[in-house]
Amino acid sequence: MRPKPVSDTAGQRIRETRKRHLWVVADLARALAEQGDDHLTESVIGDIESGRRYSDGTRRRGVEIDELYAIAKALSCSPLILLPGEEGPGFLGPMQEKDLPNLIKALQGWQSFLQQVGLPGQRET
Repeated sequence: MRPKPVSDTAGQRIRETRKRHLWVVADLARALAEQGDDHLTESVIGDIESGRRYSDGTRRRGVEIDELYAIAKALSCSPLILLPGEEGPGFLGPMQEKDLPNLIKALQGWQSFLQQVGLPGQRET
């Protein structure tokens, strides 16, 4: 059996990391445009993440190394996290859609806590 192409794994990891940010593809495209990488449009990102293929089985769009670095910068992560074989300590693993309600609940709890105790340097109003 042939190993999974690197572009397939990178696309999957890009999607997982984007979802951890609670971003849709448009959010990532906007962040990329703001840093000067406006050639990485929603359509391009969709092709990279999905691994869409032509009828002959060839991948429609891989990810180039410069694009991988740009995407990692927009996602505030190391490009190595987006490549195969980096599941070492600190790797959070893929987030599933079913995990979102728990994440949102946890974030709301932290937000409530921080509102109660205030942040260092915040003035009382």
